[in-house]
This record gives sequence, C-alpha cells and structure tokens, in this order.
Amino acid sequence: MATDLAMLLLGGLLWRAARGATLRVRVAAARLMAVTAAVRDHLSKGASVETLMGSSTDALKLVSSLTLFGHAAKQLHGAEGVAAYGALARADAEVLNAAERQGYGPCEYTISRLD
Repeated sequence: MATDLAMLLLGGLLWRAARGATLRVRVAAARLMAVTAAVRDHLSKGASVETLMGSSTDALKLVSSLTLFGHAAKQLHGAEGVAAYGALARADAEVLNAAERQGYGPCEYTISRLD
C-alpha cells in the first residue's frame, strides 16, 4: 500500500513539476515524507519489511521506489537547498538501510537507470 501511494505521489510530483507548480510539489513531497516516515517508524520498531508491505514483491517495490525518491530528493536538496528534500533523502536512506539489514539490498536495476 505504501508503495502504491508513493508511486501515485511520484506521478503527481512529475506532473506538477512539469507544470511549474512548486507549492503543489512541496505538498506532495510532504505527503511522501509522511508515508516514508511511517514506514521508517514501523521498521525501527522491529516490523519486517515483507510483512509491512504485504509480500516480498511489494518489499522489492518499496526498495526500488525509495531508491528513486532518495536520489531525486538528494538532487533537489542540492539544487534548491530545501530542508524538506534533505529530510526526505535521509528518511529514504534509513528505510533502505533497514530493508537491507532484512535482506532487501539496493535495487541495482533502479540504480542503473539513475542520472
């Protein structure tokens, strides 16, 4: 469920960014941060990423999505200096580190498509 919401938000971010709606992009980014923080909080309390996401397939989707979002957040933070983007990048990294400790390492396919 979190991955589906994240993908919807990404689509919204790209659409709004193309239209120059900076305020809406920041609202969508805040929503993405809320979802990412919720996942991070559950994992920090010992939840299994697979159980949290509902299946191993959805756990892999989460890792792929957050690899993409984390990369975009780092890029935006560097370009615009918006603290929220830096916070999102750090939250993504925390979730990805927790997922890796549970056997869901970096998504090499997504990484190979960045930049």
